[in-house]
Amino acid sequence: MTPTPLPAPDELARRKQAAATWFESLRNAICAAFESIEDDADFAPGVPGRFVRKTWERTDHSGAPGGGGTMSLMHGRVFEKVGVNISTVEGTFSPEFAKNIPGAEDDPGFFATGISLVAHLRSPRVPAVHMNTRFLVTTRAWFGGGADLNPPLPVEAETARFHAAFEAACNRHDPAYFPRFKAWCDDYFYIKHRNRPGSRRHLLRLSGQRRLDSRLRLHAGCRSDLPGDLPRASACAHGGTLDTGRAGNPVAVSWLVRGI
Repeated sequence: MTPTPLPAPDELARRKQAAATWFESLRNAICAAFESIEDDADFAPGVPGRFVRKTWERTDHSGAPGGGGTMSLMHGRVFEKVGVNISTVEGTFSPEFAKNIPGAEDDPGFFATGISLVAHLRSPRVPAVHMNTRFLVTTRAWFGGGADLNPPLPVEAETARFHAAFEAACNRHDPAYFPRFKAWCDDYFYIKHRNRPGSRRHLLRLSGQRRLDSRLRLHAGCRSDLPGDLPRASACAHGGTLDTGRAGNPVAVSWLVRGI
């Protein structure tokens, strides 16, 4: 994590709004993509799932309004349960918490906007997915976040595909990004008492060395394959279709982390 100094107030306000708007558009794209998977899964019993949204607001620890967000939750015939949540919050950190946040030691004011996703599929042949990323501002500014796939039945070809897609997106901006971020992630997810990685596929992104516009372009590059790859992404590599054995159109979500 490498926070950067803040730009002029007008430019900072523009960047905050740009990030919040981009996360909302990403939420919309992911939800629409997941609903299209539900629509295409005629081989699975039941009716296609649809996201239900619920807004929430927070009160800052000082008692002042502190922003809020929207939760999007779906139960479906392909997705057992999936949540795609966005938030934009601001206020002041408590003195105890501020000591642990870069740039908040002397000024506890903050702004944060981001997205979080957790997806569990009905079939054990398709990985569970987790992703979150956010833009944070104190007296410094930075992006942070990560993504991982957790397959009950690991397939090395899919692991390689996952990393290759992230690497290609990173390389369009800086060839040093991917090995650096992946090394952080390998360390972060390692389960020491079991002497093994906690996830088969992951990439951690924590950086603030470039301006917001560049960072959003990097994120956009990671999602560039979303529209065309979505409905046909093959679950055959996992040994079957999403309804755990019935014949039908294979659908998988290995594309997902290419879409964040």
